[in-house]
Amino acid sequence: MDNNEDDVLGSLPLGDLDGAVRREAGYRADEAWDALRSFHDDVSRENFVGLLEVATAERAISPHCLLASRFWAGTYCLRFTGWLDELVLAIARPDGSDELARASWFEGKRIVDVLADLQGQLRRDGLESLVQLADASSFQQGVLAIQIGLEARFGSLPWELARLSTARVPGDLGPVIAVMGAQWALTDDGLEGIDHRYVIEFRRLSELDWLDHVGGKAWVDRDEFADAFDVARAYFNSGGGS
Repeated sequence: MDNNEDDVLGSLPLGDLDGAVRREAGYRADEAWDALRSFHDDVSRENFVGLLEVATAERAISPHCLLASRFWAGTYCLRFTGWLDELVLAIARPDGSDELARASWFEGKRIVDVLADLQGQLRRDGLESLVQLADASSFQQGVLAIQIGLEARFGSLPWELARLSTARVPGDLGPVIAVMGAQWALTDDGLEGIDHRYVIEFRRLSELDWLDHVGGKAWVDRDEFADAFDVARAYFNSGGGS
């Protein structure tokens, strides 16, 4: 990974500037956008924790954990936990079990160095195939999950932030745990559609016909849904969502 702080957020996909609409926002929305803007201006631990605290208070993200991955077909991901006390990033299964690497993000430490610590631990243990889980792109997926959760609460981003967005969330989402591809989010309520309002509650994930039922819909990417469904079911079976 190129240890350049500017690269950590530099490759987020760009949205449609012309499609962004400035909306009247209450105090909470202004506070949320200010926190997001501050973090994008300065990728520091202080600003990230501030963003997490606002997003958690507004139920935009889950208070339990935040997950990110570049490839959800795998069984491991990047987990963010403990932002109310010690902010920890770890490579583990979605439920937190089988932790392979762990690093604390202390004040004054750069995120590129935290990710490098995780990568070094994985390499020392011969887990080269998982190193990309601890790169800037995976971290970006965590930031994107926060952003989509905030959009679900407050609507479209202010125009000056809209270039960072990849989706317009038409309806509400439960507190976001992870964004999996362009269409699905794992939330405290279950597996939810991002660009279409569709919810599979955790208690119904054990039903076996979801792949055919949902995967056959014209708007659904079947492979993306299959990966998202597998992660959601694994998270639920391990005690998440209870």
